[in-house]
Amino acid sequence: MRAMQKLKLKKRRLIESRHFIVKIVFSLFYSPMKPITLTAKFFRLPLAFRTLILSGLVVALVACSGDGSQSVEFAWVQFGPDGYQVRAITSRAACPIALVRTAQSKTESKIPLSTRALPSGDDFPNRVCELNLPKNTQAVTIAEYGLDMTVKDQDIKKFAILGDTGCRIKVKDGSSDIQACNDLDEWPFPTVSSSIATKEFDAIIHTGDILYRESPCPEGNKGCAGSPYGYGYSGFEADFFDPAIGLLRTRPWIFVRGNHEKCGRAGIAWTRYFSPWPIADGQCREFEQPYTLDFGTVQLLVMDTSASHDLPPLVPGQIEHYRGQFEELAKVVDKDRSWLLAHHPVWAFRIRGTDSGEPAPASQTLIAAIVNDQGDQILETQAVIAGHVHNFTLFDYGDSMPQLIIGNAGALLDLAFQQDQVGLKIGERTIKRLTSFSDFGFSLAELQQQRGWEFIQFDKDGNPYGVSCTLKERTCVEAGGNPVPLVCVDQQEKLLHALCGSLVIYSVSYIYPF
Repeated sequence: MRAMQKLKLKKRRLIESRHFIVKIVFSLFYSPMKPITLTAKFFRLPLAFRTLILSGLVVALVACSGDGSQSVEFAWVQFGPDGYQVRAITSRAACPIALVRTAQSKTESKIPLSTRALPSGDDFPNRVCELNLPKNTQAVTIAEYGLDMTVKDQDIKKFAILGDTGCRIKVKDGSSDIQACNDLDEWPFPTVSSSIATKEFDAIIHTGDILYRESPCPEGNKGCAGSPYGYGYSGFEADFFDPAIGLLRTRPWIFVRGNHEKCGRAGIAWTRYFSPWPIADGQCREFEQPYTLDFGTVQLLVMDTSASHDLPPLVPGQIEHYRGQFEELAKVVDKDRSWLLAHHPVWAFRIRGTDSGEPAPASQTLIAAIVNDQGDQILETQAVIAGHVHNFTLFDYGDSMPQLIIGNAGALLDLAFQQDQVGLKIGERTIKRLTSFSDFGFSLAELQQQRGWEFIQFDKDGNPYGVSCTLKERTCVEAGGNPVPLVCVDQQEKLLHALCGSLVIYSVSYIYPF
């Protein structure tokens, strides 16, 4: 049985890799322009795009070689509390060796990765390896894994941001949410991943919820037929590692833990693969400690809200626990240049999961936890960036901590929020402006001199929807200083509704910046 599964996997990777390389090369080099050598044109491409193409070639070579028992190799760089960490997954008997170059050294040092987690039954058949990189590392290479990355820990000025990436297959209590994982229009994360890899950026933020294939595909459903499922390696390989293989190798990642990665769901896999903390006997921690990343340009406060309950009945002790975490972060925050990264939005609505179908606060636990017994807010940051709700939304409150939701990279979409919700209260806050649309895509956040951090949303193919907002102090403004336009996109008819005093409707294929 396992040999047959490996053979099917090999054939699937071969087909996907051939299709991927043909599509990329054709789109790049077929042009009516005057002749130019492919070599010259290749080296004029951005580094991220060159890495993507080479990663595809590596996948193709691996898929074409061997007898069906080829080793599995994924490697990436992520941030942790003490700096850069290299992670690798392998079916080999030993961990690989990394070539590391630091600012103090002109030559590369060979540093072996150590075993983070051993193979464990059918759910986790592979070894997980790790290496905490030395301070001032400039580059790291694991050639046989396709990893060749330059890194920097200061002066980071551009982030790619995505979240809620997996393909939903969930059957529970007679109801089901089934996404067509075999259809790139219905589950476009592979497309989103490829589109991000063509952009220039310094680091990637994943706002959480990586694994969605929780149940077997119902018999007779062609949309997800043949999909692996469950909380082990095969589910993560299908939902994340395979479609993100090129993107994994482009830039370092910041992984935020989502509720799909909590204990009782995919918590063990999170602990093995992505947790920034040392592994403890392979056990899942219900709560992981928050930590900070200071890049000079921005301070990121990374918080684990995976266990947080959205709606009543709330869990005893959770409010006190998260209040303690907010208090710890408040001791180190630089509120004028910091973002809180958490999977659950603090001040936002949700519709999915409510009995009435009406908007309800997305996380009543966090709303209660972020204020003290006197009702004073414990933590102030420049913005809160989250996922959990499957759309793109900006809730702006005028002068305090706008809430951005970026959770539209692959999982079954939620409805966009409507403009009649402006003026409603979430906790003690009143929504002043609202930007929301339900379409697949991702965001880029770029530091603009004299203007602040500019957030731009892209569709799944990498086309820009426009400037969502520029963070200035603790509110969102346009580049000229005006309030951000209120925008929503009708996914079916592709109409832009811009409410700037009066209603103007444009028919567009995609949306340019105002």
